[in-house]
Amino acid sequence: MINNSHMNRMGAMRWLLPWLGLLMCAAAWAGPPTVQVQASDEHLVLLPRAEMLEDTGGRTTLADVRGNAGWLPSPRGETRSFGYTRSAWWLRLRLESDARGATQNRILELAASILDYMDLYLVRPSGEVVASYQTGDRRPFSQRGLDYRNPAFTLALEPGKPLDVYLRLDSYDGLLGSLAMNLWSEGGFVAKSNGETVLFGIYYGTLLALLVYNLLLFLSTRDRAFGWYVAYVASFFVWNFTFLGYAQQYWWPDNPHLNALVLALACGVSFINFLLFVMEYVQVRAYSPWRLYPLALLGLAGCVAVCLPVLFGYFALGFLLSVPVWLAVMVGCIGVGVVMAMDRSAPGSRAARFALLAFTPLAIVVGLYCLTLAGLLRETALTASSLQVGSAAEVLLLAFGLADQMNTLKAQKLAAEQAARKAQAALATRLEQQVQERTRELEQANRQLACAAITDELTGAFNRRHFNEIFAAEIRRRRGSEQFGFCILDVDHFKSYNDRYGHQMGDEVLHTISAALRVRLQRSGDKLFRLGGEEFGIVMGVDDVQQAWRFADVLRSEVESLKIPHEDAPLGVVTASFGLLVVAAMDSNAQPKDIYAAADALLYQAKSAGRNRIQCGVA
Repeated sequence: MINNSHMNRMGAMRWLLPWLGLLMCAAAWAGPPTVQVQASDEHLVLLPRAEMLEDTGGRTTLADVRGNAGWLPSPRGETRSFGYTRSAWWLRLRLESDARGATQNRILELAASILDYMDLYLVRPSGEVVASYQTGDRRPFSQRGLDYRNPAFTLALEPGKPLDVYLRLDSYDGLLGSLAMNLWSEGGFVAKSNGETVLFGIYYGTLLALLVYNLLLFLSTRDRAFGWYVAYVASFFVWNFTFLGYAQQYWWPDNPHLNALVLALACGVSFINFLLFVMEYVQVRAYSPWRLYPLALLGLAGCVAVCLPVLFGYFALGFLLSVPVWLAVMVGCIGVGVVMAMDRSAPGSRAARFALLAFTPLAIVVGLYCLTLAGLLRETALTASSLQVGSAAEVLLLAFGLADQMNTLKAQKLAAEQAARKAQAALATRLEQQVQERTRELEQANRQLACAAITDELTGAFNRRHFNEIFAAEIRRRRGSEQFGFCILDVDHFKSYNDRYGHQMGDEVLHTISAALRVRLQRSGDKLFRLGGEEFGIVMGVDDVQQAWRFADVLRSEVESLKIPHEDAPLGVVTASFGLLVVAAMDSNAQPKDIYAAADALLYQAKSAGRNRIQCGVA
């Protein structure tokens, strides 16, 4: 029998359920979690701050998910591996600029070079879709925002205008992969991409140098171990270059299907070539024709078999089948290496020790990566980078092992020795080219330092030291020839601005005014200098006094039109006063200090006459 207290609880639950539903809907419409973007932020990791929503049917639209109450916080970690899933996934967050008075240009990087489909929507909280992009490695490279191996897009974050980011992830046949989301400043993104270029340039340069070196050895010695090593390094290079997104960027940007096919096949082919290389290198057939050799052939057949589904478009199936096969092959290779390394009478015992030393760390890294991509382990930045480090170490150690084997056979193969000399010459040429490249980079760095030495760090205008050099040179050049104009401008009431708003805001004012003036000074003879404090100087080529005055008035109006608030100024905004001197017929004895003093006197006349004006004179 149901008692009264139970009936009361049931009634209370029926009363609460509608309110709980309303609360969930309110939470959904409250919007995504907000990420405050400071002007000083160079790099923000966004994925841990986002919310996620699983779309099991794969048919929800942006309008559907914006009002959905099922959003959940994203797991911790810089990356998220989705593994094998038939669902589509949505991510969302809100970006809000903390900068005052200026739009922040940011780069949103979707660090997922092999994720099939990514639909990015930039939405205002009101529902207005600012921009949308359809990208992913199953779509043409041209649909990406920037020319970069990972999808990356430029965002304009305006003060007081939050921007909601919605990202939909989907797969071709169930293997979704992993994702990281990063927000960069423009400078931070350039520094990051340049750093990647250097590091991966060294990495791929090492692989190619070893490939060429061992190819020459193979052509000279006809030793099959060198041939399979070259095939292994080449296939691994193609797979890694495709896996990191460089192949789609540079080789076949408009053929995403080929990119997916090469990615899957190159991985399987690299395993096949590696197995063939190990079998030849450690001489498995000579050591154990009836025991280990059949096992090696079985592993080889397994690697070939898992490549077959890929040829018919079943990429996820091929990968899921390959994980246990490749793990078994790696364990088997390590086992064979241990057995042969311990048996010093084996013909390939010394080679087995090299192979074991080279392959064991990489096998662990590859095994962890396969489990991560399948969604069984959580991916981290360390596991992603360890794959490159482990493969480079393995290729180098195997190269040393081959060199050791070649030295052992040196007395019997004179041709191999001659090939080694040719290969060393090729490496020397490569090193010389690298030295030349580094020299060019150093020269470029020196040019950048020279530019920094003449530029004012705060405003971007030329500094006072460069002004002294240029101004004196201009006067010497123009004596007895064409006229020119020299203008000194001073920001009005700047001390009171600093007192009211602070020196940091004062620095922002100087930077903003300098940027606006430099946009106007487009002629080759026009130069802007920061003379000190809030005072700037302009050297300009002019035809007559009226033209000079009109151009100076354009600059004065440009400063006023910036509408930088200044409550202590008569107009309520920041203005500037100009002292303009047009030098029409220069005396041969005229000195820079005299011309400077004349323009400075005109500036003080403009300030005395009420500021925000131009006082013009002719010398």
